[in-house]
Amino acid sequence: MRISLLLTAFFGCVIVTQALAEDQQRRVQLASKVIYSADVSFMIAYQCRDALGMTYYNAIRTHAEKALQQIGSSSEMATQRLSKLENLYASDKELGQPEDIEGCFWNIATVNHDLQTAQKNYIDFAYPKNP
Repeated sequence: MRISLLLTAFFGCVIVTQALAEDQQRRVQLASKVIYSADVSFMIAYQCRDALGMTYYNAIRTHAEKALQQIGSSSEMATQRLSKLENLYASDKELGQPEDIEGCFWNIATVNHDLQTAQKNYIDFAYPKNP
């Protein structure tokens, strides 16, 4: 009887540990999608900053920083990440500039939709309404 209780407790712990590991893996996958989407959104904004203006560029940068903070980055780390990306983009001669303002609007709308979807998926998973 005692051995069966120990085995039940052991397998219960194994199942709980496996569920927690799967939960953590899913959280990391969703956070990675937010990071990727924020990076792409910021890159498009960087490419379009001349066509759309610095106000729009700064708004996209702020949105990307907030998305990174939402998944656990500090505001300082989010700002540093985007500053490093900005320096990388500035030194990348192949990054290129979109030709027209319409292309910029289309690209930014598309990547921001992807970012918002990634954020929603992360929030829905990390903070379920009915746990």
